[in-house]
Amino acid sequence: MKTNSWLVLASALCSPGLNAQDSVPSATTGPVVVDTGPHHRIWQTVIADSLGNNFTNSYTELATGLNFCNGAASRW
Repeated sequence: MKTNSWLVLASALCSPGLNAQDSVPSATTGPVVVDTGPHHRIWQTVIADSLGNNFTNSYTELATGLNFCNGAASRW
């Protein structure tokens, strides 16, 4: 009998969480390079959900001699 009452209690407490609707993020832009150096490149993606919250994901690409210095443009 105790097992059944715990099962009923657990299902009653968990059921509101099953009906909640979470906003699913949707990608607003693709990955964009935000920083470069001689041996790295930082890519960033901004994701916005339906509530207006923005989430930023980024990763660093590493490679020896990945970029070269362009003296005319003063950038990598």
